[in-house]
Amino acid sequence: MLRIGICEDDLQTREALYEVISRTLFQYTEMEFAYYNDGDDVIHAVMEDNLRLDLLFLDIHMQKVSGMKTAEFIRKNGVDVDIIFMTISGEHVFEGYKYKAFAYCLKPIESSSVQDVLIQYMEERKEISDCINVSINGKKVRIPLNKILYFESHSCFSPYKNVHWFINE
Repeated sequence: MLRIGICEDDLQTREALYEVISRTLFQYTEMEFAYYNDGDDVIHAVMEDNLRLDLLFLDIHMQKVSGMKTAEFIRKNGVDVDIIFMTISGEHVFEGYKYKAFAYCLKPIESSSVQDVLIQYMEERKEISDCINVSINGKKVRIPLNKILYFESHSCFSPYKNVHWFINE
């Protein structure tokens, strides 16, 4: 199940985006959608610990809170969500990557460009899903599952103490 958020203040653009996403990802997975009218709505969801998304389509130019300010808030609060920015101009493209954007789509929404981005997203997501992320001495490391021979644990009271894994390199 892929949980997708669309933060867009224009209803027609939101509906068009929903249609493209639904048609494109139908072959890959089930989807669940959440809609936000402004960046302020997304920020409130983060503050309430209620932003449960895998992917967020985020408009940059909105009335109350811009997409860039929203992305900054998301990243500062450690929310793990992939972001695809949408806007009418390319002026913010480099700033968007400052917030670890997956992609940047120009409006008006063109089905083919959104489809290409979504297909790339699903391919990269599949590669990542075949890995386990662990923290070693405070550093995050991604280990491919096919490289792990086994896990071993020496403590039944804490799942994190004395856990060892052996990697076939």
